[in-house]
Amino acid sequence: MMQRLTGLRTVSFEVTSACNLDCLHCLRDKSGRAQHLPLSLYERLLDEAHALGIKSVILTGGEPSVHPDFIGLARAAVERGLSYSFITNGWNFLSLFERLCTEAGGAPEIVAFSLEGAYEATNDAIRGRGTFRRVMQAISLCRARGQRFSLKFTFQRTNLDEIEQFGLLAASLGASALLYGYHQPTPVSVAHKLAPSLEEQVHARRSVHRLREMLKLSVYLSASMTPAAPLLGCADILPNIINVDYRGRLTLCCQLVGLLGSRDRETDIVADLNDCSLAEGLSQLLDALGQMTTARLEDVLAGRLNPGDSFDCWWCVRKTGMADWLLDHPDEPWCALVKDAEARIPAETEG
Repeated sequence: MMQRLTGLRTVSFEVTSACNLDCLHCLRDKSGRAQHLPLSLYERLLDEAHALGIKSVILTGGEPSVHPDFIGLARAAVERGLSYSFITNGWNFLSLFERLCTEAGGAPEIVAFSLEGAYEATNDAIRGRGTFRRVMQAISLCRARGQRFSLKFTFQRTNLDEIEQFGLLAASLGASALLYGYHQPTPVSVAHKLAPSLEEQVHARRSVHRLREMLKLSVYLSASMTPAAPLLGCADILPNIINVDYRGRLTLCCQLVGLLGSRDRETDIVADLNDCSLAEGLSQLLDALGQMTTARLEDVLAGRLNPGDSFDCWWCVRKTGMADWLLDHPDEPWCALVKDAEARIPAETEG
């Protein structure tokens, strides 16, 4: 099995379903009771991951810093010689950073801060009042302490004209990297008219490509978006990274866990690591990924890919049934992209 996992170096742990913000574009269904990944299970999985040659962990959520033992999560990674990073809204960073450096035994390798605009008004309209300034304060601390950080930005209909400005902001602040993410429609983002059309996201992708030529820092897109590609190209499929949710279950992808609007579908769950080892779960994951790759190839050969399937995440979301809620919204452009194409679709020409 490990011969097929030579690129696997990272485990992403969704350590909590809880969050202290209520962002309008959030993928997660937060209607239920908040749940946290038990520290004991996390530590067992770290031991098994280390034995398999995994070198780093990423802590996500929800908002990972609201986990009741966030310091303990970081410490457990440091004690096992694993580097750790986390993705955060930055709200708790000022109060946590010194504790991470002292009580956890070491600072994170990198911290990723989420923002949705180059300007305060644009960001705060989506993420909530005061969130832009709180991240700026967190970044000031990072710069003062030499802590590496990156910025994350999700395409919204209201921020598409700030893509390049956001890149310039990241460069001026000294970010190590910049990650742009495609927008996945949810009932909330559709209701607030935040979901860009496929055409708008294609245009946004081209803006990011131009930025890569302009900026010295690393600029990434969160997933593959290749016209009519026969194979899925994201890090989860290869796999370079694996994902464990807050209930201790190995999943196909971090984007699918608890997806808002999925109507309690759990077609992304591969193995329950409460009941099996990480190695056993990885074996099941490889089987599941093989089945998905075969299904993708069959869709290509049969001409079933629709234009939205140039976005890898969209193909997975609709194939797992998690986009079916859009069928109740016939006026939403993404509704027409939920079902398979009825005829062969010519490949889009890159521009």
